[in-house]
Amino acid sequence: MIHVGASNADAVIALLGISFLSFLTATAFRLWPEKILTWAEGIDGSLMLLSEAAHRALIAFCARALTCLSFVALVAAAFLA
Repeated sequence: MIHVGASNADAVIALLGISFLSFLTATAFRLWPEKILTWAEGIDGSLMLLSEAAHRALIAFCARALTCLSFVALVAAAFLA
């Protein structure tokens, strides 16, 4: 957790970690949407509320959003460095 008054290096390390994990998750969403769909339906039962096509579209959107988050975290880390 980043504390108030922490150095910029701590914030940069946290942002790089967020960027890396977001990119890995987005890559998993893009490469294996069927596995994500199967895994998610077992956890939250979201296929009862959404059709399979809508669920796949949601996975694709989340992959794009996580890729954007990764980029934004990298830009923020660059500004702080």
